[in-house]
Amino acid sequence: MMDKFFDRLLMLKHSRIFASVPLEDLRVVAEQLQDETYVAGEEIFCRGDIADRMYIVQSGRVMIMLDADGRHVAGTFAQGEAFGEMALFDSQARSATARVIEDAELLSLNREKLHDLLLSYPHIALGLLQGMSLRLRDANDALHAEMEKR
Repeated sequence: MMDKFFDRLLMLKHSRIFASVPLEDLRVVAEQLQDETYVAGEEIFCRGDIADRMYIVQSGRVMIMLDADGRHVAGTFAQGEAFGEMALFDSQARSATARVIEDAELLSLNREKLHDLLLSYPHIALGLLQGMSLRLRDANDALHAEMEKR
């Protein structure tokens, strides 16, 4: 059990979205995470669903698609990467579909627990904001690269 907890801490510390969060605060996050398992081809959530949790990939790979048939892929997430957090902040429905492309073990954090953590531990909020900002920059860079091709 203790190894599992330390593995979670290490993964969180090396993840982009939690890298700048102090270890003491990450301990609290790690305690709140729930294990979930999915098989390849399974959908975790669909565009339009009500969002109730965010996810962190422990193993496997997940694809985020803007359309149901996968023609417009927003990103692929692997170990240590978080997804699904956006809708927890803006209270909107899911803007994309998440599908497992390689059997995956995920860690989830529900909206209520996340909000409680953010109110009690400001460094967690700053880390999430930094991670989301970096992801937005990556999306902007990809859009600019696509525009330059035309």
